[in-house]
Amino acid sequence: MSTGPFRTRSDFIASEVARINGPEPARIFYVLVCRLCGDPDKPLPMPFGSPAERGKWASAHTAATGHDRWFVLDQPAGSGGPEKIAALIREHDQVVAAWRAETGERQ
Repeated sequence: MSTGPFRTRSDFIASEVARINGPEPARIFYVLVCRLCGDPDKPLPMPFGSPAERGKWASAHTAATGHDRWFVLDQPAGSGGPEKIAALIREHDQVVAAWRAETGERQ
């Protein structure tokens, strides 16, 4: 995905939220879901205040558990809570599976 004139994807997301919501700065939650913990229908989303904080937690979780499969989402506040994460993960997996089937890409 091209972020155009923005330095990072997060900058792009923040600008889109500001464009939609007006000049009030939007808070973005940097969400991480370990795909190997918990039930796929009831994932355990972990919201963080920054991508760096999310990355540090993921590194520590991998070191402690060996888990290394993630669903990562930069989610603007007000765009839905934890109850929507499972549906987003399913939709993502369906799109990826369709793309892999079409292109012959392997997991």
